[in-house]
Amino acid sequence: MTLKEVQDLTDEALKIKVAELDNWKQKMTKVNHNTSLLLWAKKGEFGARPTKLLPDYPNDLNAMHEAEKLIITPSRYCRQLWENMFGDNGDWDQHRSNYAAHIISATARQRAEAFVLVMN
Repeated sequence: MTLKEVQDLTDEALKIKVAELDNWKQKMTKVNHNTSLLLWAKKGEFGARPTKLLPDYPNDLNAMHEAEKLIITPSRYCRQLWENMFGDNGDWDQHRSNYAAHIISATARQRAEAFVLVMN
């Protein structure tokens, strides 16, 4: 996906994309003999119970902080965040020594977009 495609995603679509990259999987759960629901469960969590609610990644910095723990190339993620925030107007080479001061103010949405681009 390109930055433009990711930025054009609705909050709901972005939430699902981040969730899938953060090891959430859809699971058909039988409620009774006549009814089944498509729910979400976090893959790899022992005893994880399916839920209908995913973390609100585009609006919740705490949820993005948990997802960011999966990133194995933090420098690439930081650079992507920088590009999301400043586009062509941000001179990475000039400011990279203090980039943390700039990207620390990234919104949850900007972090989710960068996460999708780096992890996809």
